Amino acid sequence: MKQARSWAYLSAFCFLSMPLLAGVSSHELKLGSGNAEFGSEVSVPLTLDTTDQVQGLVAAFDWDGALGTGAGLDDGAGIVGADSVFKRVEADYMVLAVVVDINGSAPDSIGPGPALAIATARITCGQTA
Repeated sequence: MKQARSWAYLSAFCFLSMPLLAGVSSHELKLGSGNAEFGSEVSVPLTLDTTDQVQGLVAAFDWDGALGTGAGLDDGAGIVGADSVFKRVEADYMVLAVVVDINGSAPDSIGPGPALAIATARITCGQTA
């Protein structure tokens, strides 16, 4: 009888704790899209959706180098004031690494919030096949 009662309490506890688990943190980097004519530059946004504060991030993305060439990677409003921002722009890929706070000064994190502007990738459009 005691064992049956224990199982009943356990199932009630699991049922009552489900709403607490629904508040699990969420972080999502999103690379947008863009269109431009041959030879012109297109700007592609990189945004962050987060339910918590973020102290750092790394993003790497690539494309077909025959269709475009990396021209630059500009800081977005979401990482202004970050202590360390590392960028690499190549013909067919880009890498961004951000550490918001290294020395204990403000700001100490990004977010939370939806569609926080992290960076803008600039790509010069090439000729299509």
